[in-house]
Amino acid sequence: MGKVSCEHTNASSPLEVKCSADDVIRYLSDVEKVAQCYPDMDKIEKLGDGTYKWTMTERNVATVRLRGVQVCKYSIEGNALVWESVTLTNGDKTNMQSNGKFVVEPTSDKSCKVLVEAKLETEVPIPQMLVGFARKLAEREMRLTWIAYLEAIKKAAETGELSKGVLNFEDPLGARLQQRHDPAARTKDYLGTVNAYYDAVTEIYRSGWGNHFHFGLFFDKDEPAEVAIKRLETVIVTSGNISKDCTVLDIGCGVGGPTCNIALMSGAKVTGLNINEKQLDMARKRAEELGVSDSVNFECADAMKMPYADETFDVITFFESVCHMPDKDLFFQECFRVLKPGGRISASDWMQSENPTEQEVQQFIEPICAAHAVPHMGSVGSYRRSMEKAGFLVATALDLRVEGDILRNWEMLDSLAIKSFHEKPKDLRVEGDILRNWEMLDSLAIKSFHEKPKELFTENNDPLMDMLITGGVALSEGAKAGVFILGRFLALKPTSPMRWDPPSNYGIFPVAKAYGTQPPLLGPSTVSADRNLKRPGALPMPEEGAKRVKIE
Repeated sequence: MGKVSCEHTNASSPLEVKCSADDVIRYLSDVEKVAQCYPDMDKIEKLGDGTYKWTMTERNVATVRLRGVQVCKYSIEGNALVWESVTLTNGDKTNMQSNGKFVVEPTSDKSCKVLVEAKLETEVPIPQMLVGFARKLAEREMRLTWIAYLEAIKKAAETGELSKGVLNFEDPLGARLQQRHDPAARTKDYLGTVNAYYDAVTEIYRSGWGNHFHFGLFFDKDEPAEVAIKRLETVIVTSGNISKDCTVLDIGCGVGGPTCNIALMSGAKVTGLNINEKQLDMARKRAEELGVSDSVNFECADAMKMPYADETFDVITFFESVCHMPDKDLFFQECFRVLKPGGRISASDWMQSENPTEQEVQQFIEPICAAHAVPHMGSVGSYRRSMEKAGFLVATALDLRVEGDILRNWEMLDSLAIKSFHEKPKDLRVEGDILRNWEMLDSLAIKSFHEKPKELFTENNDPLMDMLITGGVALSEGAKAGVFILGRFLALKPTSPMRWDPPSNYGIFPVAKAYGTQPPLLGPSTVSADRNLKRPGALPMPEEGAKRVKIE
């Protein structure tokens, strides 16, 4: 169980009612009648003098049924109706606690304004890691619920017409939410769709995922997500041979978490590139907080049309962001142009498996793309081909399942569906199993998103919640089926037209101290269509303190 707390007040926009303050106070005091205006109220019972039990409408979130129950005692204090949660003594359980007050202030003999202060705490069957996400969604829903509730109260007080308030969920993506199921529209309007998507979800993602909007690479079943997330950043930095003498371009930098971390780890000068101004403002503040503003800057531009001169950067990084770009060939051509000779791409991204069937695309990949503003998804092989077509020599192009455990990203967010990672079938427990990322985001014991999708959502559909649930379920289901994966890449821009053949230990480095455990294989790898991957024969690790391979 996780506890979610949120608050609401309308102090900045009080409810104007065309009734006297005394009449409104008397009306509000009739709790059983006023409760009929509450959007989610199913039943209200009077338990004693001023004490009432509220039972909310049952709601389906994934396969979990939620029904809120609270008991509150009401009293009049001057010009306010105050309520506070009380504990039942008969053993009946409640899962909500609500405290607050209606304050009624006269504006004339026949009008008044109503101010509300409300606090809510509820227990929901989610793991602790999801509480941040849930709080943001709860704050949004509480605000919309109270707007509907107060409007229904106003109507009832002024006209005597009693009706339940109707939630008016804002559509955070506007028309783009309606077109997100059309791949052609997502491609044509990719800038607008991606921008609108991150305007809608950034605060929610940040509340639950912190400042690093990418998944982690786990080595230990008990380690926190923060360690696994920063481990992947360490892999990218070290594999890309990023040092204090480098100029780095971090593409799709989000709110600046990885960008700042690259600067902190390496001392390099780093530019974060993003198309979303809202995220860039947050990123700049993050750099100031971490004291790296002198070495990190952030700019707004489309990475398929970079505003930089040829041969500007030593290294380009990206963390699960290029999937949002419709033309990967064009993107990698731009990367080749702005990198200096000998420059590198060191990155990770969302991938589909090699050669999925049409059924797998429609069942797993298309729902992921529709829910996350992704025009279409590439594969490890297609990224490699795009890089080579642009002129890069690709040293590493692999499925992250051969390097570590990502399944735990889902497992940590799902306390109901997954009893234990070690109970999973052996074919999912490859030595380097990234599937645990997806168990972390498996939405509350979903047996199958595609069996009964309508049951996933509430009666009053919030388009943002629907989108987030749909996306989380699709990611989890796709990853467990081996159709959705994460890929990691290392590519070099040659110093001359001559072909460059990497040494056998290229990309291997001593990072045991940074990892806190023996690092995984990080060298060249072949692309495999086999979804039940096995770790390739590990190359010998250099001794502790050995120098990194220098890229000429």
